[in-house]
Amino acid sequence: KDESKKRVCMITPKMMKSAHTKICQHCFEVVRIVGGDEGNTKKLSATNSEDSSNDNELSTNTETTFKENDDNKRHLSNTTLLVNNTHMERMNTYALKHTVLHACNGEDDMQVQRVRDDCILNFTWQFQKLQLFGYVAIRNDFDVYLKSRTDRAATLIFHAFKLSLTAIIQNALLLPSQLVGGRLTLEYEKETFPEIDRFREDARSWLVDGGSVAG
Repeated sequence: KDESKKRVCMITPKMMKSAHTKICQHCFEVVRIVGGDEGNTKKLSATNSEDSSNDNELSTNTETTFKENDDNKRHLSNTTLLVNNTHMERMNTYALKHTVLHACNGEDDMQVQRVRDDCILNFTWQFQKLQLFGYVAIRNDFDVYLKSRTDRAATLIFHAFKLSLTAIIQNALLLPSQLVGGRLTLEYEKETFPEIDRFREDARSWLVDGGSVAG
């Protein structure tokens, strides 16, 4: 009987991959990463529309509550909104921290490609993550991603992070100036990488828009 129970409770690698894939999809929806295929795009667009509708409905109901109810009910409504906002903040934080991990462990090619384009090679995503969670979170993402596939562009960007390590550990806001200042160079590469050019230009735009921090 004990052996039978162990077999029933066993979690197989296939089950783990499926779980990672499902969690990754939820993370995509939270951070609004829309897939390239039409089916997923429609699904996420519908989710966004539904969320927007719910937000409007909540706003309308809240205004009505404020006008019609007494102080006690107004306090209750405020508490409900605070709980909802806190829940969404936790979901966003989780998604920002773990999306790449779930995509790579789920081994779904389309999800891995999406985290490559929208997370790994996305300056805004990486810069925000660096500020919130520090360099170790960035390193963990690159490690798990580069174990799943060979990607020269991602390897070069990761190398730029490592070259900038001394500066960005002291102040994450130094990352853009490090990248623009030469840490992310293609001088010795035989081929061009539009993804890296875009990554560097996004860093330059952040500096030009008033976020300049000398590095």
